Amino acid sequence: MHMLLLETIALVGGTVHTLEPGADPIVGATVLIEDDRITAVGVDLEVPEGAEVVQIDGLHVIPGLIDGVAAFDPDHDALYLDAGVTLVHDSGSPTGQILGEKSPEMRDRHPGPSLLATSPVFAGMETQRPGAIVLLEPERAAAQVDGVMEILSGNPVPIDSFTVERTLTPKQHAVAAGIGRESGLKVVGSLPYGMTPAEAAANGHSIVVGLDSFFPAGTRFETLGEDLDADALAAEVAEAGLAVAPMLVGTSRILVGAASEEEPEILRALGPRYDPAWQADLEFFRMLRESESLDLARRSLRTQREITAALHAAGVPLVAGSGAASALIGPGEGLVDELVQWGEAGLSPLEVLRAATAGTAAALGVGDRHGTIAPGRVANLAVLGSDPTRTLEALRRPEIVVVRGQVRERFDLDDARAELVARFEAARAARRAPVALAPPPLEGAEVLCDGRIELISYGDRTAVERYAAGRRPDGEMIYGARIRVMPAGDRSALEMVVVQRMRGGLVDSFEITLDVLDEDGAPVLGEGDSHAFHATGAVVPETKGMAVERRRYGKSRGTLRTAEPIAVVGGSSALTGLITAVHGRIGTGYSLTFEGQAMEPLVDRFRLAFEAEDHRMTMADSSGVSLYGFEQGGRILFGARAEGAGRLDFRALEPDEGAPAALELPESRVFVGAVGEAVEAASGADGASDGEGGGR
Repeated sequence: MHMLLLETIALVGGTVHTLEPGADPIVGATVLIEDDRITAVGVDLEVPEGAEVVQIDGLHVIPGLIDGVAAFDPDHDALYLDAGVTLVHDSGSPTGQILGEKSPEMRDRHPGPSLLATSPVFAGMETQRPGAIVLLEPERAAAQVDGVMEILSGNPVPIDSFTVERTLTPKQHAVAAGIGRESGLKVVGSLPYGMTPAEAAANGHSIVVGLDSFFPAGTRFETLGEDLDADALAAEVAEAGLAVAPMLVGTSRILVGAASEEEPEILRALGPRYDPAWQADLEFFRMLRESESLDLARRSLRTQREITAALHAAGVPLVAGSGAASALIGPGEGLVDELVQWGEAGLSPLEVLRAATAGTAAALGVGDRHGTIAPGRVANLAVLGSDPTRTLEALRRPEIVVVRGQVRERFDLDDARAELVARFEAARAARRAPVALAPPPLEGAEVLCDGRIELISYGDRTAVERYAAGRRPDGEMIYGARIRVMPAGDRSALEMVVVQRMRGGLVDSFEITLDVLDEDGAPVLGEGDSHAFHATGAVVPETKGMAVERRRYGKSRGTLRTAEPIAVVGGSSALTGLITAVHGRIGTGYSLTFEGQAMEPLVDRFRLAFEAEDHRMTMADSSGVSLYGFEQGGRILFGARAEGAGRLDFRALEPDEGAPAALELPESRVFVGAVGEAVEAASGADGASDGEGGGR
């Protein structure tokens, strides 16, 4: 017979802040850990023979921090532990992904913080959340929610909470939150505008995310002034029995970004796919430095601090949450930034610590396992170099982190972070390496133009395109592009081929294929050599609309017919510009694109104009503006795409030797200005002035 021997660890000699109700710090204490649980805490404890002893004289031990509102990314495990965050409540990442990550086996492979998983986000029609479950009218919403919950109930890994969004109507909220409560789950999220705390609690809501949930739509914290009665609001919330995640860091990041001259160091550890959003927000915040808007942000933050202090004074449980990895809110360190803001609101360091550990654990329903240092609790601890009850800055860079009984000393934490940075630097370097692309297929046409561009987002190359235009023997024009999308994070490189045939200024037919590439750059094909995505379309002569069919790995994803005549099919930034420059009519037209991971078809109206002075071309659609400059022969000189605060540049590359450039454009569409000046102007592209045939 074999006896299973559990590993015993003894943390000896530190000051232990158990954060148990009414307990004082224990000086010179020992914490005994077996496997992943705390077994004893006290002075002069007998250390079992053979235990691993970690001497921590002069250091302070607290329960590991809990991030109750975060968009978890497993790539960031090292960043959470680096800041002493040992439990993360995910708040809206794909549920299947998080449930797969939640198991101890997956959590221990790096290791990373323990996880709590939520349901999919239940939202209303106006939601902007990718992957949200959009509810129908209340009579049908119950069946939708029940169906999702039935599927989740069959998963061996359970969810821990139920998430709703403010885009729900009050009646939808009542249905969804009620089902969440009946399922025994904490209902988390923002409140529909106009819903009172009492109404939310009656529906089953548990944790309110964001202070703006308590005010009418359009309310601005900086202008509340005398209209704010923070104490009355706090009393109302306390009476309803709700907990609140204030999320002050959402505003404080604006002030930090405006004051920053350098790129945040943590960005190097996040991975290339976070670069565009972070760089765009950082650029925007810096623009506010000398503006009145920055003072408004300061006033807004002061008001939010006032409300937070009033909530705490009224006995409302505060839930620690960062919202990481939002731009300028780093995983792990963003939570410490939030807690520092609570201190600025007037809470003592000890009050902040209790709320961020025991209080948040209780609000999330896991207070029997997390949040304090006591026998039976999960061994998630942070060992600090100075007393956190004197200054919250002591929380940064813990000397040791214990996660589920595994001891990670500072050198382990530094090494893990350095490895993460190195991995992402290698990924960024791979995205910058030269990419050789075969010419796109033009079906035996005479090639008139062959060019290449790369797509740059804030200095980071996201894709490379090789585009071509040709004339078939029957005179029909055909355009093709081959696009290599660079790998990012855990996403593999992709290759897309787009071919469009034009007749009478409209798309006559098209074909798009999309493949996932393996490490050697070869496509990962499905059964029968099928593509990850394949779409074809042909004009319907009677209506001039387009009949479209989509397939994923050979299986049909449906067909549709557009009511509108299609002037260009998206997928290639180069072709979208080139086809429109050659065939587009000044004024309005219609494009067909395929959006999101599901590649859902979308018909959008655009407006085409050419600048009278230098002939630069502008396409404005519902989501942004694209700007191009073309040389005679068809090659792209420059281009840019602006959407919201984000920008994507189209940078021309040297063509292959002998590549043709004989595609004729009208002289009024051939750029005649200074390319450098036009590229600078592209950053502010918001349309074009009146030009050929009209304007915008």
